[in-house]
Amino acid sequence: APGRSDELSFAVSRLREDLLVQFEHGEQQAADWIERIIRPGSEAAARQLANYLWIARVSMDTLPSQKQIILERFFDETGDMHLVVHSSFGSRINRAWGLALRKRFCRKFNFELQAAALEDSIILSLGATHSFPLEEVSHYLHSASVRQVLIQALLDAPMFETHWRWNATIALAIQRNRNGKRVPAQFQRNDAEDLIAQIFPDQLACLENIAGEREIPDHPLVRQTLDDCLNSVMDIDGLETVLRGIESGDIAVVTRDLTTPSVLSQEILNARPFAFLDGAPAEERRTLAVKSRRTINSDEVVNLSRLDPQAILKVRSEAWPLIRNAEELHDALQVHGFLLEQEGVSGKPASATLNRANPDATVWLTRLGGESRASRLTLPNGRTLWVAAERLAELQTLHPNLQTRPLIKPLQISPPPDADTALRDILRARLQALGPICLETLADSLALDPSTVQQALFALEQEGFVMRGQYDADEEQWCERNLLARINRYSVQTRRRAVNTVSINDYYRFLFGWHGLGTERLRGAEAVVRVLDLLCGFPLSSEGILQAMRARIDGFETGQLDALCSSGRYVWFCPSSGNNGKSSPKTAGNLAKTPVLIVRREELATWKKAGQISSLEQSSLSSSAAAVLDFLTGNGASFFYDIVTQTGQLRTQTEGALCELVANGLVHSDSFAGLRALALAPSKRPSYSGFGKRAFSMLPTLDDAGRWGTLEAIVGPVKTLTTRELRLDYETLEYFLSLYMNRYGVIFKKLLERENSVMPWRELLPVLQKLEAREEILGGRFVDGFSGIQFALPEAVARLKKTPADKNQSTVVAIGALDPLNLTGILLPGKRFASSAGNRLMFRSGELLALQTGEEVDFTGDADELTRREIQGLVRRSVKISGKRFRIQ
Repeated sequence: APGRSDELSFAVSRLREDLLVQFEHGEQQAADWIERIIRPGSEAAARQLANYLWIARVSMDTLPSQKQIILERFFDETGDMHLVVHSSFGSRINRAWGLALRKRFCRKFNFELQAAALEDSIILSLGATHSFPLEEVSHYLHSASVRQVLIQALLDAPMFETHWRWNATIALAIQRNRNGKRVPAQFQRNDAEDLIAQIFPDQLACLENIAGEREIPDHPLVRQTLDDCLNSVMDIDGLETVLRGIESGDIAVVTRDLTTPSVLSQEILNARPFAFLDGAPAEERRTLAVKSRRTINSDEVVNLSRLDPQAILKVRSEAWPLIRNAEELHDALQVHGFLLEQEGVSGKPASATLNRANPDATVWLTRLGGESRASRLTLPNGRTLWVAAERLAELQTLHPNLQTRPLIKPLQISPPPDADTALRDILRARLQALGPICLETLADSLALDPSTVQQALFALEQEGFVMRGQYDADEEQWCERNLLARINRYSVQTRRRAVNTVSINDYYRFLFGWHGLGTERLRGAEAVVRVLDLLCGFPLSSEGILQAMRARIDGFETGQLDALCSSGRYVWFCPSSGNNGKSSPKTAGNLAKTPVLIVRREELATWKKAGQISSLEQSSLSSSAAAVLDFLTGNGASFFYDIVTQTGQLRTQTEGALCELVANGLVHSDSFAGLRALALAPSKRPSYSGFGKRAFSMLPTLDDAGRWGTLEAIVGPVKTLTTRELRLDYETLEYFLSLYMNRYGVIFKKLLERENSVMPWRELLPVLQKLEAREEILGGRFVDGFSGIQFALPEAVARLKKTPADKNQSTVVAIGALDPLNLTGILLPGKRFASSAGNRLMFRSGELLALQTGEEVDFTGDADELTRREIQGLVRRSVKISGKRFRIQ
């Protein structure tokens, strides 16, 4: 794939360098600076970019650029490691660097690596045998020899074969046409292989028969192919320049051992096949074993290079043997090499704080000594070791003149080892019980010179057994590889557990803030759009919709809703009451209690696929309704006046026909005023002295509804899916799950009882798990008191974390019983509170305090006198509007 230009790579690097300076003054100032230099008015994009690089900077203490390269290393879920080189030089240089590094690792460790390269990073997936200090990687390649290393590396890359065929075809060395016919591509490929076998036999030779490097023939086709690979697909000159900068110190190299991948590593971890530098397919990549954080916010970002101290203590506790009797003491001495006497008595390492005192340990050692299975050994520095007979030969090889007390003979199963092998074996056994430890501590426990112990640790490092770094001390430490992987895993788990479950009351307070209820009421024109999206697809009567919007929007007017519907952005309709769009016909009447849905216009086809839009036969309708439906089908959307005059029906007949058609989910009007007019009882509708002449009224009429039309005209020829087909239509199921997620932030099986779900939870669960795997949502436990897995939007989790900190909400929140947040009998214990237009629920700080049923108020929670008066005031105002009296119980 074509790479980024050098100029663009330099611009990316310069932006990161400038942002490092801006970040000294905070993330918000950096976002304002980005908006000024890129494009005024692009606040959202600037904030997103600043947040992304701010998280990267805090995670690694710095940002990569062309003046500073970052080497990052981290563990995956299987305990293997991955090395990421953050290099901002573009894919041509990075591809060359990645191939050369891969070749150098192969020669150094005798192990083929999976690798990939993109514009800003290179990744090499390491194996169990790769253990080295990160600082060494920058010295694996040298500017004087990297060209030859890269040539040997690219011979096995697909690019060489591709460019070889291309050059051989252009040079007419292989035929493209023969006897007037095109030579098949496979034949051309075979001819190209035959040609290279003659010119460059080492390229196809068996590697077992090749000693050293492959010899490159001096042939024009070979030279041209190598030149294309080195200077077109890659940039060898640019790589040599970068390596010279590293060697001279002009380009700094920073190393970071992290517990989880940084955000800058996510791109290369999810690289597509065009970035691969080896032949392993996408489904076999080792990077699939890397588990990254699904979401991270600015307020919770931490330096990922710091291991959790509690995780280190936990691993040390798990690694140290639990000794409860003489046999377990003998096993510990045999498996872990030896114990210092204070370790045997205290039951903990000399540097740990475990509480496992063994008062009987000396008795057990005396018993083992009487059986010639273990004894004491005093070192030249005065330290006393407890040692098993099986390990005595190794320690006596290190200190030949020492005697045991009591005197026992070493148990030799094989010839005694040499001093170097004995030291490596003792250290290998000892490190498996300790966790991170300093070199001086290890050397002192064996009464050996630190340099001698260091050479043995270097040998173990070459085997991939130990790692070195600064884990919980300022000096260099050594740690057994598997223990370090466990520490990293526990550190990650600690951060994941930072999301604690919240109580039902806390979740209710979150929902109120999520919906703009209480003190967080929404304002402005965009607030209407926000609330409509929250209510999208939830069945409510016309009055229920208006109640929900008045509760959430400060200063809401019905004209705002009419305007959005008239503009075509939203459509209202009555959903089908049966499966697959089949429902029983409904007679005419008013629509005061009929549930309707409001959805975005472009989403109507999805509702038709899910069987929520009626396909009632015309023969099931009354003659008046059938005449109106036939007129609208033939003439398209029409105004009420035109429908009356063209069908030849009375005005009241047309009203009843439209009411029947709306109730059966067949027609709708442009404006929401049409539904409000049909929801009025016939006796309350404005009277007419003659056609088009009516008395003045503030109530909506059908003349205010705009055009009336069929839903089929909007949806078009969309097939309604069967239950079996819908179960397999993940795109449709994902749409409905997005509605539930947007409405509640967090969803789980019990909560969906409030929804008229198109599928049961067991059918939705695989789709939710797929969304979680794509890292679009989070899975886990977020709300306490409910069984089973729960799923949440990342932004909802971030807000949910802050909810318990604000428990003293003094505002009483009142919602209608028709509201989606009436979760009595679902989240709240007790019976379901009747969903009626005159009923309301009163909350304070997420706790249900009172239920209003018509003009009666029943206090359900512990409310003080001030709260009771506030609730009574709310009830008086609502009842005064309706002209009724109220009673307090």
